[in-house]
Amino acid sequence: MKVSRLIGLALALALPLDSAQAGQSVSIILNWTPAADHSPFYYAKSQGWYERAGIDLSIEVGKGSGVSSLKVGSGGAPFGISDLATMLVARSKGADAVALMSIYANTGQTFYWLKSQGVNGPKDFVGRKIGNPPGDASRVMWPAFAKAVGLAPESVSFVNVGPTAKSAALKTHIVDVISDFYNSHDIKLRSSAPISAR
Repeated sequence: MKVSRLIGLALALALPLDSAQAGQSVSIILNWTPAADHSPFYYAKSQGWYERAGIDLSIEVGKGSGVSSLKVGSGGAPFGISDLATMLVARSKGADAVALMSIYANTGQTFYWLKSQGVNGPKDFVGRKIGNPPGDASRVMWPAFAKAVGLAPESVSFVNVGPTAKSAALKTHIVDVISDFYNSHDIKLRSSAPISAR
């Protein structure tokens, strides 16, 4: 039953299907508030694709990949959107979660800093404070990213900053760098210089 719902949801997103099964209620929890990267789910729903596939889909606004991973992993929702790294951390702690598909071809994770901070790229992160939540995908992936750009993983310090407080922490110099998703790039670009963490 769980596998059939996974396949049905994925196919309904990809194609307008017809199904003999009618009106199975299913929910999906987003990783964050609705943004452009969630538009395929809303578009498919508006076109009636889920309904034609026999799925009565409800879309729940999320509060971070950690929350969506744990909600799915504890049986509170059948589907969710989460960073793979965050979901794998939840799974390592006992969450019953399985990755089904990738939304991004490349990661949407990006680092931001104020233009006035004298940072021109990752090499300038040494000795700086990076602000993000403890389970943030960028923090989970930091050792691999640091190695890829030639930094020692311990060359920076991490400061626990909630998702909605990251920009404020950066602007008030509590931290020197933050990680965030590229889908809010236009907002941060007004006062920050980005470097992609891909």
